[in-house]
Amino acid sequence: MARRKRPDLDRGVRLARAKVEAAGIDPDLAGEAIQTYALALERAYLLRDAWERLGQPALANGSKGQPVPHPLIAAIEAAERHLAAADAALRPRSQPRGNTSGNRFGVPHAPDRAATVTRLPRRSA
Repeated sequence: MARRKRPDLDRGVRLARAKVEAAGIDPDLAGEAIQTYALALERAYLLRDAWERLGQPALANGSKGQPVPHPLIAAIEAAERHLAAADAALRPRSQPRGNTSGNRFGVPHAPDRAATVTRLPRRSA
């Protein structure tokens, strides 16, 4: 398997700055998101590289000798999720998050969803 080139932090920062600029954001305003992305990229690379150097093991021995998933696999997955979240943070959100309408969740607020109340005629005694 061909070895991938190790992304150093400077290259990660340059890549993140390019993504931010492509999204139309001033990179100087996204400094923390850029650093987070660069660190997440480096961490994901280092974990995957260590796993590949071990021969890409799928299983390891547990505390009682039983086969368990190799711990680097879970660490790689977590690092790649973090990298994806850091990547998403570099781009502007197209939709605001959460309920911004001011209405409570579960309460209908569209006119065609409003409940109609009908009263039954009174019984004559």
